[in-house]
Amino acid sequence: MPAPICGFSRERMANPSSLVGTVLSGRYRLTKLIGQGGMGSVYEAHDRQMADRQVAVKVLAPHLTSDETQVTRFEQEARAANQLRHPNTISVLDFGRTDHGLLFMALEYLHGETLTQVMRWPSRKRSGSTWLSTGAAVSWEYCPCIRKSLYSSRSLEF
Repeated sequence: MPAPICGFSRERMANPSSLVGTVLSGRYRLTKLIGQGGMGSVYEAHDRQMADRQVAVKVLAPHLTSDETQVTRFEQEARAANQLRHPNTISVLDFGRTDHGLLFMALEYLHGETLTQVMRWPSRKRSGSTWLSTGAAVSWEYCPCIRKSLYSSRSLEF
């Protein structure tokens, strides 16, 4: 029988939505899977210690918790994001490891559309709106990682 991942069965960990209902570190009740990628998943959650405040919880994919490089990157991301102080950045509220070994960070929950939803909205794409050009200019100026990514892909499709 295969060993469990972070104290959960492999079957349960194969489906990130199966963590919905789980309480991390006795504090964050995961209520809904809102996004996932190769590095992990993001959940809507409620902070039971702060009057059931709504938060977002990012969980490192369980199979990566044994990879020290990935764990270090996740920890660095949490620390770096925690240092940011700007109205347009999200706040990191907490960071930790559960008793089962899952790494997570609790973040401010923002309501609204995702970037993917905004970019897919046809009227915004056709209009050449100021908000898009302004956002692109600010991103270009302040985010070298975006410039590097665009240079490496050599295309920007809308």
